Amino acid sequence: MTEPKRLPIHEAADLLRTRAPEVERRVDLGDEPWSIEDEESFALVYDGDVRVDGDFAVGGDPVIVLGSLDVTGWISDCEESDVSLLLVAGHVRADRALFCGQVVIGGDLEVATIVYANSLNDWSLDVFGDLRAAALVK
Repeated sequence: MTEPKRLPIHEAADLLRTRAPEVERRVDLGDEPWSIEDEESFALVYDGDVRVDGDFAVGGDPVIVLGSLDVTGWISDCEESDVSLLLVAGHVRADRALFCGQVVIGGDLEVATIVYANSLNDWSLDVFGDLRAAALVK
C-alpha cells in the first residue's frame, strides 16, 4: 500500500475539487468538524488507486482516495475517533465494511459479506454507483 500525503485540509479540498468534483460537492469541508479555515486540520490523501492486504481503518483525520480502494479485509471508520470522513473518487471493494461516520464513494461499493452503516443520524453513506453486498444493515 502506498503511503498517504498529509495535507492541510484546504489543499486536500482543492485537490478533491479538481479530481473528483462530484464527491467534493457532497461534503462541505468548510463545515465543522473539518474546516478549511482551520490551519491545524489535515487530511490523509492517497493519489490514485489503493490496495490493502488486510484491514483499512479511518481515524480522526479525513481520508481522501483520488482513485479506487480495494481492501481484502475490513474497511472501517471512526477508529479511535467519534467523527470520521472517508471520500473515495472511484470504486470501493472490501470483504466487510463498518461505517459510522461520513462516507462518500464516487463509484460502486462492492462488499463480499456485510455492510454495516450506523450513521446515528449525523452522517451518511453516499454511493454514487451501485451498492452490492450479501447483507446491508442500516
